[in-house]
Amino acid sequence: MHDLGVRLKESARLSASSPWFLWILAVMILIPLAAAAGQFLWSGFLVRSTPFLVLFWPGAEWRWAPALPVWLTMGAMGASYVVGDFYLVRRRTLGNVVLWTIGAVIVANVIGFGINRIAGWREMQTAASVATAGKANALIYSLWQNPLWEELVFRGIPLLVLIYVKKRLPNALKWTTVAYIVIPNIIFAWYHVPGHGPARIADTMILGCAFSWMAVRYTFFAPLVMHYLLDAMLIVQLHTLPNIPADEVSWLVDNSAVVNTSWSLALIAAVLSIPVITVVSMVRGRRPTVAADRGPDSAGMNTDSAGEPPVRDT
Repeated sequence: MHDLGVRLKESARLSASSPWFLWILAVMILIPLAAAAGQFLWSGFLVRSTPFLVLFWPGAEWRWAPALPVWLTMGAMGASYVVGDFYLVRRRTLGNVVLWTIGAVIVANVIGFGINRIAGWREMQTAASVATAGKANALIYSLWQNPLWEELVFRGIPLLVLIYVKKRLPNALKWTTVAYIVIPNIIFAWYHVPGHGPARIADTMILGCAFSWMAVRYTFFAPLVMHYLLDAMLIVQLHTLPNIPADEVSWLVDNSAVVNTSWSLALIAAVLSIPVITVVSMVRGRRPTVAADRGPDSAGMNTDSAGEPPVRDT
């Protein structure tokens, strides 16, 4: 029985790093970007200029948002998305990153729902409650810009600080890593309060901590790509929202069948591939490649086979 459990665990790990599973995920992840590109090209939004938020805080009147060409900024965001997607495939860690993200989202929503139910909090603003007449393209654009800004500010810059501190205080690696995971995400949770109310504190805190952990374990590309994806998934269903004028998203409406079918087929293929690969690997008695799960440590940390920082003698 113990041997069966070990083989099942190893086979499941192999499934997450299987080339078939990874490439199915990689293609599925690109579908929201393709939908956004089609919408922007059809509407002419790609050749316009729009404010690109650099310095701001929700609810504050001050902000620095220079007007930049959409093709330039969206091109840069799309490139970071595609490069991150295929980098994780190349490192054979995309499957693990996706599975950890799904788990983190489930835990964050369950705990968040429980806390909000006890406290009586309700979310102040959702995608369906925002007035979007004349702003459909701007909304789609924000689904890419917001993840980039939030990941750079709450995960990227603190990660650079972690790398610097780690070089200066190598014996304090454990506590500095904990501080990196917790402190910026307290601010990240508070950042969502002005727009959404206290109902988003718990789930954003938990998901943010998970993203920070993934940045340390799987490189900064992991939270960046996953945050892009979680927000951009809305694009696939954007034309169904009652507050989105259909004439502003005609491309999404006209191509909804293709986009949704592609997304659904990729999702089904990804889900079905896991048990298939697991069973096949168990039958063959193959063992997973452990190195694929480790990945290069984004903070320049050396890790043992379990992906944890080595224990140092004090």
